[in-house]
Amino acid sequence: MDKIIVLGAGTAGLVSALIIKKSFPLCNVVVIESDSIGIIGVGEGSTEHWRIFAEYCGISMQRLVRETDGTLKKGIKFENWNGDGKSYFHAIVDPFYSEYTSEDLAEKLTFIKTLISHNIKTEDVLNETDLINTAFGLNSVNQYQFNTIKLNDFLHKVSTEAGINFVKTTIKDVVLSGTGDVECLLGEDNIEYSADFFIDSSGFKRIISTKLGATWLSYKKYLPMNHALAFPTDDISDLKPYTLSKALSSGWNWRIPTQGRHGNGYVFCDDFIDSTKAYDEIQSHYGEKVNVAKDIKFDGGRVDKFWINNCVSIGLSASFVEPLEASSIGNSIVQAFGFVKMLPVWKVKRESITKQYNARFTECFDNIVDFIQLHYLGKRKDSDFWKAIPEIITVTDFNKENLETWKKTLPSKTNFLSEYNLFGAYSYAQVMSGMDMFDREYILQSLLKTYGEKVVEQELLKYNNYLEDVKKASYIEHKVLLQQNNIVVKFN
Repeated sequence: MDKIIVLGAGTAGLVSALIIKKSFPLCNVVVIESDSIGIIGVGEGSTEHWRIFAEYCGISMQRLVRETDGTLKKGIKFENWNGDGKSYFHAIVDPFYSEYTSEDLAEKLTFIKTLISHNIKTEDVLNETDLINTAFGLNSVNQYQFNTIKLNDFLHKVSTEAGINFVKTTIKDVVLSGTGDVECLLGEDNIEYSADFFIDSSGFKRIISTKLGATWLSYKKYLPMNHALAFPTDDISDLKPYTLSKALSSGWNWRIPTQGRHGNGYVFCDDFIDSTKAYDEIQSHYGEKVNVAKDIKFDGGRVDKFWINNCVSIGLSASFVEPLEASSIGNSIVQAFGFVKMLPVWKVKRESITKQYNARFTECFDNIVDFIQLHYLGKRKDSDFWKAIPEIITVTDFNKENLETWKKTLPSKTNFLSEYNLFGAYSYAQVMSGMDMFDREYILQSLLKTYGEKVVEQELLKYNNYLEDVKKASYIEHKVLLQQNNIVVKFN
C-alpha cells in the first residue's frame, strides 16, 4: 500500500497508525482528525497487550509513564461483587495460574487446583498493596493507567516522530468508487483525501463504515449496562497500582489512579436507576464533592462487519462494551495487529481474507462479552438490579456451555485457542475463584484421588516457598517509585 488514511485521532486511531507505520515503514500513513470530535474517557487503563504494542513500536515505558501522568497497573481489584463486602484480584502475575502458560501438554494444573481448593487468591500475596518490586521498577507490570488527555497528546507526539502525517479537517462525505471501495474522503474544505486503504476510527459516528453499509448489532441482552457518569477527583493520597471496581446498587464504580488525579465513573443500567439517583449514590461513596464531567448513554455491541472492501473499523467505530475489564485499548491493539498481518495477503486474495478477519474479530469481541458477563453471574441479590440479573441477562452460549463444568474441573486452554482472544483460561480461573464459583471440595478430592496427598502437600510447599521469596524481595512504594522516575529518568 502506498497510502493508508486513518480517520480519527483517538487512542484507537493513533495506536493503529503507529502499528501500521512500524509494519510498513515506506507507506504514507495519514491521520485525519477533527477538533469537533472529543475524547471519551476520564482515566484510562490497559490490558497486558499495551506492552506488546509499546515494545513493537519502540515506546519507552519511562517516557510513557512520565508524559501521560501514568501509573502502574498490577490488575483490577473487585470489591463487593458478591454482596459480601469481600474483594478479589484479576491480575497477570506469578505464581498464580502460571501453569496456563507452561508446557504441560496434559494440562494437569495441580498447582492451580491446589491454590483454588485451599481458597488461596491472587491478592493474598501483596497484590492489594501499593508496593512495587525494586528489581523491576516501572517494568514490573505489563499494564498501565493513564490520564486520557495526556495519553492522546503523547501518542500524537510519538506518531509525528514516527513519520506519520496529520491533517485537521472534518469529513463531510465519503466518496465510493464504482466497485464499492472508498475512493476518497471529502473534507469540509472541499479537499478530497484519497488513499489505497482506510481505517475507520471515527468513534460512535462510524463515518466510513456506515457509508459502506455496516450495521450495529446490540449486545444488550448479554450486557444490560447502558449508562455511565464519568468524573475526575483530586484526591491522590492513596495512589494504588491497580484499578478499583466496586459493585454498587445498579452497576459498578471505577476508580483509576493517575498522577495528579483519579479518573472515576459509575456504570449502571438506567432501567433501575436514573442519572440523578446514580449521582446521589456515587456521591455517598466519595469524601469530596463529585462533579460529573460526562453523562454518557451507550449501547454495547459491534458492527456486523469490521472489514468491508478497502476499509477496516478499529476502536469505538467497531465495537463497544462497558469498561469493566479495560478491554477497549487491548481490542484496538489486537485488531491493528490482525490487520497488518492480513493486509499483504488481502491484496491478492480479498474475499477470503476479509471473511477471515471478520470471523476472527467477531470471535475476539464475543470473548470479551463472555468474560465481562461472567462478573454478573455471582451471588449478589441485595437490590432490584442484582435480583433481576437472571431475567435481564441472556447467558452467552460460551458461558452456558462451560461454566457448570469448570466449577469442578477449571477452565482449560483448549477452550481459548484464538490468538486474538483478550481473555483466556487463567482470567476465567481468577474471576471464578474470586466470585467463589468453584466447588473447592470436589476439586480437592479429585486432586487427592488422581495424584495423591503427597502431590498436594508438595504444591502447598511450593506456595509457601514462594511466600518466603516474596518476603525477601526489596520493595518500594508505588507513589515513591513514580516520583523518583519523574526526577531521575532523562529522555529527549
